[in-house]
Amino acid sequence: MPSRRPPKKGIACIESFWDTHVESRLSVAPLLQVIASSNRVRFIHLTCNTKGELEFALKSIPSRAPFKILYFAFHGSEGKIDLADGSSLSLPELASTMGRKFSSWVFHFGTCGTINTDSRELSRFMRGTGASLLLGYKKDVDWIDSAAMDLTLFDWMQSYKNMRAMWSYLKGNYRGLMARTGLTVFPRG
Repeated sequence: MPSRRPPKKGIACIESFWDTHVESRLSVAPLLQVIASSNRVRFIHLTCNTKGELEFALKSIPSRAPFKILYFAFHGSEGKIDLADGSSLSLPELASTMGRKFSSWVFHFGTCGTINTDSRELSRFMRGTGASLLLGYKKDVDWIDSAAMDLTLFDWMQSYKNMRAMWSYLKGNYRGLMARTGLTVFPRG
């Protein structure tokens, strides 16, 4: 672990319903509360289930400090995020919607398979949005496994200024969970 703590990286999360059980629905909000409490970091948690709500949520998130991590908590498939209303947004559509408002932010796709797509498409997405780093799951992942990985990932992001060093630490210490979830980083390195 690094000897000096870097500036805190607030987390802005946009989450869609995971299923139709609205009375007892799953949510990543408790994970964000744990990260906020244990690291004294701020977070925003917005829900959206349609393209219009997603556009509104992205416009509502402040692009200034302390927020530096954008967390997409959705179902997903190769190169897309899936919304609760049955619609999908491709990475090019998402980049167009976002513009460069979140330039230099880390984007984490807590979604199944979204970043399991052609590296040229991921490069275009990064250039179009100005993302400093993309993380996400390359395969279908169990909800609890991904929640455990997300909690670990966000916790360690607060301990490192250099995200490559953080990634090396995760690979060395959480290899099994990373393999089970298919967590990957783009660009590699």
